[in-house]
Amino acid sequence: MRKVLLLATIVVLVALVGLLPFDGTDIGKLHPVEVLAVSRKDGTLLLQTDSGMSGTGKNVDDALSALRLSSSGNIFLETANYLLIGQDCTDEVASFWEFVRPACQVYYFKGRGPIGEIGDFLESHPSRATVLRCIQGAGEIPLIVLEGESVRLERE
Repeated sequence: MRKVLLLATIVVLVALVGLLPFDGTDIGKLHPVEVLAVSRKDGTLLLQTDSGMSGTGKNVDDALSALRLSSSGNIFLETANYLLIGQDCTDEVASFWEFVRPACQVYYFKGRGPIGEIGDFLESHPSRATVLRCIQGAGEIPLIVLEGESVRLERE
């Protein structure tokens, strides 16, 4: 009797799993981020990704919400390897603790340039400063200078 009851339960569970609607995710709507740049202009925080998406707001939460709304899919900040902090918002590093990995490398940056094409440069010039080390107050943060199409490391 127990075997029949167990078998009937398994059949019902398998049937339910087959009938339940499962929403798949279109892989084209997944947007992993490698580089996240943070700057401030006229009191407004600007977030830019290497994939060309951006969001603005009065604080980090507002800017992240705007960034997510500007996307046609799901943005994955947890995949970011590099966090670029504009010199006008150096106090914002700790604000990203919840959104990026602790091992995400941190750089200060100044100027304007190709955020979307800077990943290879940063990979060849690793920063010892990570989000975790910055929060702990350890390590000097290198400065990246963006000038049009050129990128240079000013200090380490």
